[in-house]
Amino acid sequence: MVSPQRAERIPLIALFFLCYVIKVQAVSYRERPESLAVREGQTVTLRCAFIGLTAQSVVIWEGPPNFNVMSTDRNVDSLYKRHRITGNSGRGEYSMEIKDVQVSDAGGYRCSTLGLQEKAEMMLDVIVPMKKAPKIIVSDISITAGQSLTLSCRTTEGSPLPTLTWFNGTTQVQQSNEELTDDRSIASLDLVLPELTRWDHGRNFTCVADQGHPELAPLTASSTMLNVKYSPVVRIRSQSIRASEGETLDLSCDVDSNPPATVTWRKLGGDIPTNAENRGGTLRLPTLDRTAAGVYQCQANNGIAPSGLGSATLTVQYPPHITSNFNRKTSPFVGQEAFSLLCEAEGYPEPRVRWRRKGTKLYFGKPYINTVSLKVSVRSGDTARLVCEILSDPLPEETRWLRRGPGQQDKPVTASQRPGIREEETTSPRGVTNTLVISHVGRSDGGVYVCETTNTFGTFQREFNMEVKDTNTQAVVIASITVIVLLILFATIFICIAKRTGLSAGVKREKATSSTLTASRALPPLPPYLNSRSVPAMDPDDMDGLELQDFNGTLKPRPPPRMDKQPYSIGLSYPSLMHPLPPYSTVERQRPDGEDNMVDSPYLEDPWETEDFMTPPALPPKDLPGKRIDSSVLC
Repeated sequence: MVSPQRAERIPLIALFFLCYVIKVQAVSYRERPESLAVREGQTVTLRCAFIGLTAQSVVIWEGPPNFNVMSTDRNVDSLYKRHRITGNSGRGEYSMEIKDVQVSDAGGYRCSTLGLQEKAEMMLDVIVPMKKAPKIIVSDISITAGQSLTLSCRTTEGSPLPTLTWFNGTTQVQQSNEELTDDRSIASLDLVLPELTRWDHGRNFTCVADQGHPELAPLTASSTMLNVKYSPVVRIRSQSIRASEGETLDLSCDVDSNPPATVTWRKLGGDIPTNAENRGGTLRLPTLDRTAAGVYQCQANNGIAPSGLGSATLTVQYPPHITSNFNRKTSPFVGQEAFSLLCEAEGYPEPRVRWRRKGTKLYFGKPYINTVSLKVSVRSGDTARLVCEILSDPLPEETRWLRRGPGQQDKPVTASQRPGIREEETTSPRGVTNTLVISHVGRSDGGVYVCETTNTFGTFQREFNMEVKDTNTQAVVIASITVIVLLILFATIFICIAKRTGLSAGVKREKATSSTLTASRALPPLPPYLNSRSVPAMDPDDMDGLELQDFNGTLKPRPPPRMDKQPYSIGLSYPSLMHPLPPYSTVERQRPDGEDNMVDSPYLEDPWETEDFMTPPALPPKDLPGKRIDSSVLC
């Protein structure tokens, strides 16, 4: 039976234990261990730190193999000579440092303490780079097109073992089969090529080994180039060749094969010219002659069936040559039905043999119509002329015109069909020109006409298409009236411009030749001594000493000078003045003590002395561009 005092202490102990458990359970990671990769021989630190550790807390490190206890608190087991605990214990740091890392150090690690709900684990990978590139093994060194081939890539280097990948050039090959042995000490990958072709020859296949950590172990690779043997393939650059006699020709035969093939030439149905030069893929034929023409064949053989063949046809061109011999003079009998002369010629291309009589430029044979314009357009009521120019030797025996009707039926065109149809024919050294003339053409005359000419050797025809257009009288009348109206209008405008131009020119000439400005108001009265009412008519004999002056194209007597007066001239007026003066007019004034001889002047008062008279503006400068002021003073 428990005493009352002890019974009172039991709740206190349970309370203290509960507080301790709660405090222990408050521990957590401040820095969790994380997986690392390190190269063999280096030093690595596995970091681990906690929050909430107490003096009673114990930190444990576990590691390979099978998570064996490596350290308790800061004490490392003696089996681990290269290991130690680093960090500040007061801050909860319990990191493990491993020097000179070995492959045996690779595996899983765990850092933990009491009270953690989950123990953090990490993986340490120790990388041992490959010292040698993977090895490629070819199943058959001598491989021929059409067969299959297996390429094997193997390696025992590195830790961990690398992943192998095949590449064709720079393209990854997807069809592969990776194999690992039971001890996982060998990595192997096979590439199977089911059927090779000549296009596989020279291909570069590469096996790449990757350990997954290129920063610690770079990629390594091995390559092999396929050597595929295949039969020759022949290609002739030109299967049909034309050359001229006397030239040098090279016949080329391009061969693709592995191994290289031996090329031989032959001529089908004959012998190769003796001066030919066999240069393997090229056969040179110097100084061609017509006997070299024929079919040439090149044959390539490299020991792999079938051999390659290629053919080319050579055509040698040479100028025509007449080979027949006949008497230079033939005398047929009069009345003889016919006689013949045989003319044989050779050449390539095959020559065309024609005869012509000496002294003429026309070949002996059937006629030919040389007319270029075969379409004639004529207005209704006009005359149509269809010209048929015939080249012929001998001259045509007959030339006639036909008109093509429905169903391609040709009917002769004769003068008896209707008035106005006739033929005109002229003869020249080259042949005959026959012209069909149709007067007063109507719409019914349009259509297709055929010129047909015949001589001893045959007949030749040429079609002419005549189109008859209607005459539009109304349009012609309207066009004529329009032209007449335009001509009258242009003539009127021209006359007006000419008059204006002549008037302006006359005014300019008058201003240029006159010594005084033209008055724009009435002229001053004549002096008393020239007044017809006070002075009797003068005898022409008495006017010998009278001085005349030109006044606007009229000769008038010049008044004698007045010695007792000193006149002055005013020659300006402005339209804006209250009493406007004539523009640029010249008037004659006397001084105030004299009498003004302008009795008929409309100005009774001196405008310069009129009350409220506006002072005229200053004269414009004489040197203004485009301005010209002509003034003069008459004394």
